[in-house]
Amino acid sequence: MGQIDLQFYTWMFFRRLPFFIVMTVIGGVIGVIVALSLTPTYMAVAKILIESPRLSSDVARSVVPTDTMEQLQVMEQRLTTRDSLLSMARSLDIYPDVMALNESSIAADMRSRTSLQPLYSNSQWGRSGALIFAVSFEASNPVLAARVANAYAAKILEGDAKLRKERATDALEFIRQDVDRLSTDLSNAEARISTFTNDHRDALPDSLEFRRAQLASQQERLLQIQREAESLRNRRLTLKQIYAHSSGSGVDGLTTPEDQMIADLRRALTEQRAIFAEDSPNIIALRQRIQSLEAEAQANRSAAAQDADPVGMPAELQLQLVDIDNQLKFLATEKDSITRSLADLDRTISATVENETELKRLQRDYETIQSQYNDAQTRLADATVGARIAQQSIGEKLTLIEPAVAPDRPYGPRRRYVAAGGAAGGFFLGLAVVLLLEFWRAAIYRPTDIGRVFKGEPLVAVPYIRSPTEPPRRKLAAGLLPAVAVLIGLQGLPLAERADTPVHDTPGQVIPVAQQGAVGTAVE
Repeated sequence: MGQIDLQFYTWMFFRRLPFFIVMTVIGGVIGVIVALSLTPTYMAVAKILIESPRLSSDVARSVVPTDTMEQLQVMEQRLTTRDSLLSMARSLDIYPDVMALNESSIAADMRSRTSLQPLYSNSQWGRSGALIFAVSFEASNPVLAARVANAYAAKILEGDAKLRKERATDALEFIRQDVDRLSTDLSNAEARISTFTNDHRDALPDSLEFRRAQLASQQERLLQIQREAESLRNRRLTLKQIYAHSSGSGVDGLTTPEDQMIADLRRALTEQRAIFAEDSPNIIALRQRIQSLEAEAQANRSAAAQDADPVGMPAELQLQLVDIDNQLKFLATEKDSITRSLADLDRTISATVENETELKRLQRDYETIQSQYNDAQTRLADATVGARIAQQSIGEKLTLIEPAVAPDRPYGPRRRYVAAGGAAGGFFLGLAVVLLLEFWRAAIYRPTDIGRVFKGEPLVAVPYIRSPTEPPRRKLAAGLLPAVAVLIGLQGLPLAERADTPVHDTPGQVIPVAQQGAVGTAVE
């Protein structure tokens, strides 16, 4: 009992087949009536070509590259905005009874009837091939559909040209402002470098080697001045000593205590040499002591001779001394100047390292701005060419290659599908009605149904057997049912219900299973 009885369901289907046929015919008739009553819809299509630029990218490079599909999406969004759709509906008088409709309904209806689709995708043809897209509009009037489609195409072409010009103009203006800004920055960088070099012109890296050579030269000159001054002082001292000895105003060298001590030490040195060797510590100490005393005595005599101002010095000697003094003064002045110059050179050389770092930073900033300025000038030239290309429409642009014409045949509705849908709906409606009736009536058709009703298994089931003389009323009613259903429509359902009488409504004998040992009762 748990298995599906396909034979029974097949028998049931053919038993109810007239009812299914009636419902299918009724649904088909209703579908045909609905399809014929629908208003025909016409679709007009205008084709627009994305034309490649006349100039190659090597000759004129665009500074505002745009993706074609992205541009189409932007145009579609602009075309289907509420204001744009309402303006189009008013200008072309698409809705004569516009006062009876609100703006939201008009915009929604216009948007549903408008389409913008590419005919060839990039994946199929490649980016280098031509791309065509179609703008279409649906209307009940073919002439109106063509007018609206052409109006859409004209608006797209106008909007594309305007958009390209605006983009090129905006790019040109932006790059021009960028060039002006970089020009100002470049002038400021030049001014900073000029100010820095003027403030530190004595300590710049480019003159470092010259200043180092100048420092070495002046140091050498300073040593030479010192030697010349020493030579002049010795000469002056010599002249005074010569004059002092020649005039008899000098002092005997042995009359001083230092000379007496030197003489004693020399005698002691002579005695010690007879006893000790030359490298003896005593000999070395005496010799050093004698040299020290001789130097001290010589210095004292030179000072005495220099301080002496003998009376009656010859004029020639006085002129020599005056000349020596003048030379010493000149050398002293030159020495002071060189000393100050050396101090300045040391200071500038020490500051050169820090100035070099700062100057390099300023120069790097200048070079960076200069590079940006050069790039901006290049982009400005490209933007100028791009603006001219956009103004003259010789770049990439949209071209209407096929305007919309009034279609000869309607685009919709699909009447065949509507009629077929009505017939299919009638069939499934009949199936649903049959299932509901059978579930609600719970008629008995099989022995298993008897067991389900009486809660037991029947021993035997004897169907009703007609006599040969009994008229076939049931078969006649079943045969006339489709014709009656077609004539009276849905009113034929009670007749179909009366024609489908279940088994237990006919006379017959049923012997149910009774308790063990009991006798079953026949039911008519």
